[in-house]
Amino acid sequence: MKITLEPYRPIDKNELIRVFKSLTPIYFGIHEEVDYSEYLDKFGHEYFTLRVDDQMAGGVGYSIRSETNSLHIAWILLHPQYFRLGLGRRLVEHCHQAVHDHEMITHFVARTSQHGFHFFNNMGYQLKEVTKNYWCEGIDLYYMEKNTQV
Repeated sequence: MKITLEPYRPIDKNELIRVFKSLTPIYFGIHEEVDYSEYLDKFGHEYFTLRVDDQMAGGVGYSIRSETNSLHIAWILLHPQYFRLGLGRRLVEHCHQAVHDHEMITHFVARTSQHGFHFFNNMGYQLKEVTKNYWCEGIDLYYMEKNTQV
């Protein structure tokens, strides 16, 4: 299995939208596709794609928030056929590596759902808050943090 993690290019957008659609309506609300598309247009320079054997498997972005000394994971997605292969962990760890370039970061933030809770919890993230039906009806916000000092 050949795995490549590369910076997002606009040419990747349609393939990423297909991955996104494979995750709706369970992991994302259908209406969130527009938000994801707009995110890629505005913040694609902060996004990375993951390919397996040259097939688009997923992606992840992050942003640095200097006012809170935090790194926020953004729009992590992985096609269901690639679940449980360690690829989601690889995406998050790629974002974690950014702390080496930003010494002021004290913690990581993941704004996920009940569907991503166990994944992030297994990576050491702690649940801070739950907001019911935040993303859409039936998909709650799970606000999670992890200290950068392990």
